[in-house]
Amino acid sequence: MHHRVKAGALQLTTFIATVIFIIIWCLFLLVKLQAELANKTDLLYAQINLLDSAFSIPQLSSGILNDPTEHRLDDSSIRAERSIEDAYWGGYGLRKVSVTREGKKLKKAALLGGELSDNNSTALSLDENSAVLHLLGDSFIDGDVNTSEAGVRPGIIAGYHFTGKELLSGTVNTMGGFPELEASWLSYIQKLQTMSLPPFEKALSWVPQQETINSFNSSPLVFMSYKAIYLRNETLKGNLIIYSKESISVDASCILEDIILVAPRIHIKSYFKGTLQAIASKSILIDDHTSLNYPSSLIVNSPLPTESDEDSFISMGLNTSLNGMLVYYNPRDFFNHLAQVRIDESSLIRGELFCNQNTELGGVVHGAVYTKQFVLNRSGSVYINYLDNARISKRALDFKLAGIAFEQRKQSKAKWLY
Repeated sequence: MHHRVKAGALQLTTFIATVIFIIIWCLFLLVKLQAELANKTDLLYAQINLLDSAFSIPQLSSGILNDPTEHRLDDSSIRAERSIEDAYWGGYGLRKVSVTREGKKLKKAALLGGELSDNNSTALSLDENSAVLHLLGDSFIDGDVNTSEAGVRPGIIAGYHFTGKELLSGTVNTMGGFPELEASWLSYIQKLQTMSLPPFEKALSWVPQQETINSFNSSPLVFMSYKAIYLRNETLKGNLIIYSKESISVDASCILEDIILVAPRIHIKSYFKGTLQAIASKSILIDDHTSLNYPSSLIVNSPLPTESDEDSFISMGLNTSLNGMLVYYNPRDFFNHLAQVRIDESSLIRGELFCNQNTELGGVVHGAVYTKQFVLNRSGSVYINYLDNARISKRALDFKLAGIAFEQRKQSKAKWLY
């Protein structure tokens, strides 16, 4: 009996020792696993940081920039290869970045636009040869003004005069200068309009689409037609270009997100809501009660003469809103007093407006306006450089937005893509 107790005690001791060993071994494996996971997590974070840092590069490159084996992740000896591909997407830059580490690739894409700095308080820039700017009604400029030596004054037309308390909150500068659009971006717009970009080589004939979604990590899908395109009850999202040789009309029943529309004439119908890049060679007409979300752009680039000057314009109707940018560019000099950009009363632009010709502004701009001069139509007469109940506020601008591609302007992120 005495020997049996000793044997049982020995077995119990062995069992306890085995259990303790297993526990210690499990703890050792757990600590080792946690260390490995922590190291992998640190490397993943470093890889993500390297990926994100590419979007802080202030200028667009001319294509694909590869910088292999130049990036060491944290303090480790592991290196990563980063590829940056820059292009344009409508009014914005498009940057695609990939980082590869030990066969593991991360990818990200974003739209970029001109950096809007809160250090720049310029709300309005006019041509250096423009006439005196007259304000009528409740017009107000919240920010600095770049204009000619003629300056800014209260106006009066047939007894109707300026009713506000002050004309502007900033200063009037006569040496501010008129910004120039980025030459490479203008070249891209012209190639887009003439189907001279590589994606058009694989263009598909347009047929109505119930739903088409294409990631920006894929090649762009291009649909084209030699006839007018009327979009109705369609969902189109992502890396898509819709091209018509004649015109494009968009009904309020459509769901559009981030796509590009290209045609001589583009018409957005009343009550449409969405995000798009509209690029025309003649005209863009935005009907009443339309809302274009950020980052949208309305661009008319008219390098060739139209049938008449009245055919070349961008027009925003009543109670419309644009969050993004509006650009009208025509290298020809107009010697008439027609408005190439017309913004109706109660309409709002959050972003920037550029027109190197005549602008008729009746609404509100939270951002900045760059135009050759203003025109105002009243009772059959046209008044040069008059604003009536228009408001421009640089201080009301959300500086997280990205703006127009001007020469020498740094780029900032406008939107992460999918």
